[in-house]
Amino acid sequence: MGPSFVLRARSETGASAAEVARAYAIVREILSMREVWSRLEALDNQVASRAQYVGHADTARLLRHLTSQLLRDRRSGLNVAANVKALAAPMRELLAAVPAALEGLPARHYRECIDEHVAAGLPATLAAELACLRVIDNGLDIIAAAKHGRSSVPAAAKLWFATAAALRLDWLDERITQLPVDSPLQATARTGLRESARGLERRLVYAVMDARGLDPWRSQHAAALDHWQRTVAESAAQETADFASLSVCLDALRQLAR
Repeated sequence: MGPSFVLRARSETGASAAEVARAYAIVREILSMREVWSRLEALDNQVASRAQYVGHADTARLLRHLTSQLLRDRRSGLNVAANVKALAAPMRELLAAVPAALEGLPARHYRECIDEHVAAGLPATLAAELACLRVIDNGLDIIAAAKHGRSSVPAAAKLWFATAAALRLDWLDERITQLPVDSPLQATARTGLRESARGLERRLVYAVMDARGLDPWRSQHAAALDHWQRTVAESAAQETADFASLSVCLDALRQLAR
C-alpha cells in the first residue's frame, strides 16, 4: 500500500491514514491477496513482465475499490480480526461461485480476461482467479445482499448479476467507467456518478429480492421500468457518453429504485 493509495482513499472517503490501513488489511486478507501476489511473482523470467504487471494492476484496482467501500460503509467498525472472520468465508464462496453466476458484460469481461492472461503465458487457474478479481467490484455488496435476503452467497450472486444484466445496470457502470476525465475535479465527478449508480443498484437488487424475483418486481414497476429502458436506449444510441447524458440516466434509475 503506497502513499498514492492512501492519499486517494483519504480523498475519496475522508478517512484517516490509520483507518485506510485497517480497511486495506481487511480487504487484502479476505481476498487472500498475498497468495495471489506470490503466484504472480513466482512467474518471474517465465512470462513477459507486462503479464505480471497487468495481474498486479487488477489486484491493486480491486483493493483500492473495496478499501474505499469499507471506509464508507464500516468506518465505525474496522476491527481487522473481526471483519476478516466475518467476511473471509463468504468471499471465498463468492469467488468460487462467480464463473457460474456471471451474466451480461461482466461475463464477457471475465472470458476476455482469461483469454488475455492465458495468451500471455499465465497458468489457466491463475488466469481464472485474476479474471474473477476483475469483475467483483460489487463483492461486498453481494455478500451483504445474501444476508439481507437470507440466501446463500452463490444464490445472491446469481440474482445480482441477472438483475444487473436484465436492467442494463452493467451497461451504465461501463459507460461511467469509460467517461474521459482531464482534471481531478472531473475524476471526482466520475467517482460520484459511479458510487451513486452502485448505490441504486444495491437498492434495486434488494427490491428484486424482496419481490421474490425479477418477474414479480417488473410487474410492480412497469411505468418506471419503461421510462428507464427508453432513457437507456436514447443514451446508448450516442457514440460516446458524457456527464450530462449519464446524469439523466441516473435520474431515471432513481425513479426506478423508489
